[in-house]
Amino acid sequence: MSGPGRIFVFALQKDVVTGRLFNFEVAKHQLKPQHEDWLRRNVVGLLQGGGSMWISGLASRSDTDAFNLGLSRRRADSVVGFLRKQAPNNFEITVDLALGERAARLAGVSDGTEDENWRAVILSAWQRSKPPPPPPPPPPQGHQVQRRWYVSFLTEASESSPTGDQPSTERLNKWANDIVREKWVYGKHLSEDKKSWEPETNQVVKISTFRQDQDTNYGIATNTIVGCVVRYEWGVRKGPCLLIHGQWRAGAFKNNSPFVYKLTNAQADLWVNDPYKALNSLRDWDLVRYSYDDYLLGIL
Repeated sequence: MSGPGRIFVFALQKDVVTGRLFNFEVAKHQLKPQHEDWLRRNVVGLLQGGGSMWISGLASRSDTDAFNLGLSRRRADSVVGFLRKQAPNNFEITVDLALGERAARLAGVSDGTEDENWRAVILSAWQRSKPPPPPPPPPPQGHQVQRRWYVSFLTEASESSPTGDQPSTERLNKWANDIVREKWVYGKHLSEDKKSWEPETNQVVKISTFRQDQDTNYGIATNTIVGCVVRYEWGVRKGPCLLIHGQWRAGAFKNNSPFVYKLTNAQADLWVNDPYKALNSLRDWDLVRYSYDDYLLGIL
């Protein structure tokens, strides 16, 4: 047991109450006696008198996104189910959200962190038929800066045609290749560059690379491009930054046996600042290769 259920009260007035029920058990959704007692004393009466409410389920970051999303849904449903039994008058719920670990992530909580404050449900109820607006979100933890979490760029391009080297085909091939070059520019410009807000103190802890293949037909010519996708994970670095390299995709299939490397700070920074150059520098770094199984087993 992780201790008694806890409650943080944002507002507690005669006609409106807003609070956060937290310290649910890890990976559990059942209300604790302290949660139920607080709801009976502060929320049930408002709903029985014709009131309404909104609710949002939350989760910490110690499991997968998908699991935490479902868990936050079950936590919110547990509260609603309890209140429906205590106030069976079909009261209105105008906002009913399951946020999973999203709120914790936006607040700057590192992935893998277990925190009782995010094993929670936030709700507000009042005597009117429409609920009050939700309280403002919690402020970010520390100063936030924008960091890359996703980039993609071209690594190869080629064209082909079944009609040989006729002048018209050559012109069509050149035209097709020029289109690709204009869009991708061989890694000199990133075709996609997505960023997120991260605590300033966070460092890149894991970098994963993926291969993307695409064939495009331009009349009788076919243009084949190979792109590299890079994803970044940020957090509190407890060891070297890991590069999971070679999770190449082919259609719907993914190679689950890439190589894993431990990067120096300078190498990790290059992957963040200039991923195209880092990809081409990888062969010169003479890094020790580790197996993906070692990574999955937590040996690295």
